[in-house]
Amino acid sequence: MLKLNQTLITIGLQDNQITDNSMEYFSKVIQFYNQTIEEISLYSNKFITDSSIDFINNMIKTNQSLKTFWIWDCQLSEQSKLILQQSIQDKTDFDLRL
Repeated sequence: MLKLNQTLITIGLQDNQITDNSMEYFSKVIQFYNQTIEEISLYSNKFITDSSIDFINNMIKTNQSLKTFWIWDCQLSEQSKLILQQSIQDKTDFDLRL
């Protein structure tokens, strides 16, 4: 759906038991195929861990349309949160909620 849909701008997947494996696929689709998504909510997904951080980081850095990313209440360490905060340094008007 996210590969083909060019009108979807917001996706809310909070509290959906998203796993690191799912995050790998989701992040790659947003990174390489989707050019319209502006807001992603993934908070309260307890199975998202530090294993997803590289995928998430690359997605944030690469996708030009993404402006809001919410991922609090997951299993990310303080180090992973710092990596994400650094990934938005070059972006203007980006809302990252950890």
